[in-house]
Amino acid sequence: MPISAAHDPPYAASLSIAHFNDFVRKVEKAKAKKGFRFLHVMTPCVPGWRSDPSMTVEISRLAVETGMWTLYELEDGEARTTYRPQSMLPVTDYLQLQGRFRHMDDVDVAKLQEWLCRKWYLHYGSGTEQPVCTMFEKVKRVGHPHEEQLHFI
Repeated sequence: MPISAAHDPPYAASLSIAHFNDFVRKVEKAKAKKGFRFLHVMTPCVPGWRSDPSMTVEISRLAVETGMWTLYELEDGEARTTYRPQSMLPVTDYLQLQGRFRHMDDVDVAKLQEWLCRKWYLHYGSGTEQPVCTMFEKVKRVGHPHEEQLHFI
């Protein structure tokens, strides 16, 4: 998404098949714009992700609810988040449904969770403490050296 955003398109957005109304609204917005439009869609790849086909929508939902995937749009140079989960779910909820993450140990998962907490507070602010992030107390106070880029990840 950062590469697309760097080209200043009239419209770019991230979408999830689990958030149907947001998905449709963004497709309609993109259709109404002239010029280059970019839609980045979160949709699991069942064979590649080694997941149960019946869990496709749930995996997409958990990607957003755990902070792995942020729903936002960039319209005429203005970025805004289009959906904010009420609370952050542990990344393990998302990882455990996919065989592609079986190699990750507890240290890897903790590093990923910390990174997601940083990303969460950057996107949604630090006004509301997320219980899953309490073990990473310094996360809210320490800036990321690439915060501008992190915003669009």
